[in-house]
Amino acid sequence: MRIDAVPLTQELIRFETVNPPGAEEACAEHLARVLDPHGFTLERHEHEPTRTNLVARRPGTEPSLASLVFTGHLDTVPLGQQPWSVPPFAGEIRDGRLFGRGSSDMKAGVAAFVSAAVEVARAADLQRGLTLVITAGEETGSEGARLLAKLDVLGPASALVVAEPTSNQLAVAHKGALHLRAQVSGRTAHGSMPHLGENAISKALGAMARL
Repeated sequence: MRIDAVPLTQELIRFETVNPPGAEEACAEHLARVLDPHGFTLERHEHEPTRTNLVARRPGTEPSLASLVFTGHLDTVPLGQQPWSVPPFAGEIRDGRLFGRGSSDMKAGVAAFVSAAVEVARAADLQRGLTLVITAGEETGSEGARLLAKLDVLGPASALVVAEPTSNQLAVAHKGALHLRAQVSGRTAHGSMPHLGENAISKALGAMARL
């Protein structure tokens, strides 16, 4: 049976996975039920109770070839302070647009690669395996992905496709974060003789301005 990505997106939106608290388990189990009949082996890894990461694998016929990996997260940001003009968890379609919390970031992306993976798995045996990594807790520090990395359960990948929204434009990289720790030293001096001192705060401000 073919999986249509649009109704699947609507189904995923109807699971309230606002983070905090997240509670992605029910949504992950729904996807597990979608994937299970199509030859995918399923693994569940919780970083907290009800905070489920789902890893689905469809092996290929050539074990020497690393899998193609698709990934996405199930949690969403909070609703915000402003009232919504549509029900945030209904997944309504109006004038050709699908509305709901997580419709763009990123339940539609997850539904798209799940439906595509099912379609490919139904069509033929795959030389290269498929791995779907569906994580919890991305919006608050990628706790789910951190757990999977710590457990080292994913194995090698030929490529990693992240289904974040990019206006349907292929992006070959993603912005990240670099955390730096610096120490600036100075020399104390009496207020009557400032020329004998060295102001560490001024040096730090200069370094920040150059960065």
